Amino acid sequence: MGKILFMSALKAVIFDLGHTIIDYGKVDVDQLFADAGRRSFAFLNETFPERMRGVSFKRYSARHNRLIRWNALKAKLTGREFNCEVLLEKELQGYQIFPDEQTLRQITWSWYEPLHERGQVESDIHQTLGRLREMGLRLGILSNTFLPEHILNRHLEELGLDVYFSPRLFSSEHGIRKPGAAFFQMALDGLASTPGETLMVGDMPLYDMKGALRSGLHAVFKWSSSNRGRRIPRGVPQIERLGELPDHIAERFGGTMGDHVHPVLTGA
Repeated sequence: MGKILFMSALKAVIFDLGHTIIDYGKVDVDQLFADAGRRSFAFLNETFPERMRGVSFKRYSARHNRLIRWNALKAKLTGREFNCEVLLEKELQGYQIFPDEQTLRQITWSWYEPLHERGQVESDIHQTLGRLREMGLRLGILSNTFLPEHILNRHLEELGLDVYFSPRLFSSEHGIRKPGAAFFQMALDGLASTPGETLMVGDMPLYDMKGALRSGLHAVFKWSSSNRGRRIPRGVPQIERLGELPDHIAERFGGTMGDHVHPVLTGA
């Protein structure tokens, strides 16, 4: 009989969203912004033809892209997030367009559509998340994004994935972002777990891995088509697919099932 090792319980897993749960592939940002601009511009012309008369696509696209890129850079530098829908609403006011909430959401969705169409998930994602839940683990999402939560929640609902995650925290709604400790703490509070009981799974070395480790969480790095060649913190475990995660957790945390602690038999 081998030696029995007792591991501290793992109770929760926090996931990044983009390129971790939903993989958008290797994105050409300039092309993506151009496609997004065309979709939203077409929607505006169809919905508000009188107001958009005389507004060129070049003018609309250049101004909108400039605002997004500037605010995205500022967010990285300051650690304070913005919401692109708020920017869009202010921009539309300059065209004397004052959409109701539902119409504004449709405009934002039209801007997101090119990225939405690129999004892919692993074929066995439901089995993977279901198995993690069966292990007694609480699952949440913590994502840096300037997209409003209703856009990403809609995408998750379409995929049938929304039922697995609570809380789902998006930086656009809270004004803070990873790797800040306050954002990680918000997720821990929502999961009713401590750092030592929680694992972060993500694809960004700084925001996901270093941020989690600095806050005392465990971490797993997921490779994707967008992060090849990046340097990750030494000693951080790596996976190619989320489908590897349940077995990794069982091996690393001794078959821990939520609030229960299970012995690990090692040796022969």
